[in-house]
Amino acid sequence: MFQREVSSMNKRGGVSISWHGRCVLFVCLCMLSAFSVAISAQTASSGLVTGQVTDPSGAAVPGATVTLVAAKTSVLLTATTDSDGRYVFSSVEPGDYTVRVSRAGFQTAVVGGLHVEVLKSITANAKLTIGQPSETIEVTAAAGAQLQTTTATVGTVVNTTA
Repeated sequence: MFQREVSSMNKRGGVSISWHGRCVLFVCLCMLSAFSVAISAQTASSGLVTGQVTDPSGAAVPGATVTLVAAKTSVLLTATTDSDGRYVFSSVEPGDYTVRVSRAGFQTAVVGGLHVEVLKSITANAKLTIGQPSETIEVTAAAGAQLQTTTATVGTVVNTTA
């Protein structure tokens, strides 16, 4: 009734696949097709932001911290430059962004006005300038200061000084 073998040689010397083998092959191809559509759908809704960080002489700055800030939501993405001073933010949601670059010994650089679009790549290079010696700011909280969490009232204290 049904062939039991998955494949056998036909009279011309080629391989013929049984009914069961054809079904398995069809299911595998359908699954592969579905996975490729799912993968392309994920990448079809985001963009890419890349760049290189250099010093005043044009040399690469490895180990710099690069922060991508979304204008509307203030969501932060962080990356570190590689040995060539390059960074990559992949799967970035469309919208407006600012890139901030910092590294010890340099002033922070800001690259604004970046507009990420779906399936587009934006290059945001930054040139760091030599910074001044950094200042240390120490913030200490008063011993008795606590956050009130029992009621949900809003209050404002306004102090006027002449």
